Amino acid sequence: GFAYAYGSPLNDLCQLTYAPVLISDMIGQNGCERTAVRFTAALTIAIRCFLVCSSGSEVFPYLSHVLTSTIQGLSGEARVKICRCLSLCCFAMTGLFLSDLHLFSRRSVGQLHWDRHRDAIAAADVVVLGGDIFDIRWSQMGSLDTTLKAAEGWLHDAISLNPGAAWMYLLGNHDCHPRLQSILQTVADKQANFSWTPDVWRHGNNLFLHGDVLDGHQNLGGLDAYRATFHEDHPRGSFGNLMYSAVIETRLHGVIPRWRHTHPKTCRKLIQYLESQRPDTLNGVQNIFFGHTHVAISNYRFERYLFHNAGSGIRHLNFAPAPFEVMHVRDR
Repeated sequence: GFAYAYGSPLNDLCQLTYAPVLISDMIGQNGCERTAVRFTAALTIAIRCFLVCSSGSEVFPYLSHVLTSTIQGLSGEARVKICRCLSLCCFAMTGLFLSDLHLFSRRSVGQLHWDRHRDAIAAADVVVLGGDIFDIRWSQMGSLDTTLKAAEGWLHDAISLNPGAAWMYLLGNHDCHPRLQSILQTVADKQANFSWTPDVWRHGNNLFLHGDVLDGHQNLGGLDAYRATFHEDHPRGSFGNLMYSAVIETRLHGVIPRWRHTHPKTCRKLIQYLESQRPDTLNGVQNIFFGHTHVAISNYRFERYLFHNAGSGIRHLNFAPAPFEVMHVRDR
């Protein structure tokens, strides 16, 4: 297979990565889960070595995503082991970008998405929570205090799912409330592997931001003034959530963002913002990860960058965590 794929198009290499998926799935369905785990680990190492030798390392995030999301014939424990093989046994570490879960709101199915991807989250070396993870304005928790307490508990539970990972939280417009920022700092003080920033974050050749600059630039005072309009947010209550849910059922919330945030228009605005406000952060960047628009994007090339958006946890919208490669060597 390696001899065949050497020098062949990227498409053939991607096809090659399905081999461990199909075989591991078959082995797992026949009850040989230990064999499936060992097989996947060995073949993942072999494929990774081959991809490095053939300058095809850009396939690895794809390989990780495929293996993580498709081996459903195995038990949860076996799937976790296989996911860990990807990060423990390979030369590259893996990361996941998730955003816009809008937890606690009636319109959100973000917790279902989170639970569906628990194995991948548990296996990642870096987890980036890209903003609007919580939705204070449309919370159903009854009060601001209850919502903030639930958010703090959720964060600690999330980190406990993968205490060995590095966690980064980026502020969005729906979770930029000053009291939530205080909670994020409290969590950071208690959890050495957790950090947060109201701004962009750079990791290797990957750049992360929430993306509300797309709307913030239209505000007279810029992004800070735009976010300030969310600083006094309190839950709108059950009636407000009910009315919003009625709008959600029309599916307009999926049509309007695609019209407002077309791929070229969105990418151009993000580049313009970064070049004008954060020019130093773009040096050497290859991938830009963002949220906010609720429009899923994967490996969309615009100018010299690849853009990625995980979508949204809002009901009836697409959501898929965006994997990325963390170029470090794990200590053994």
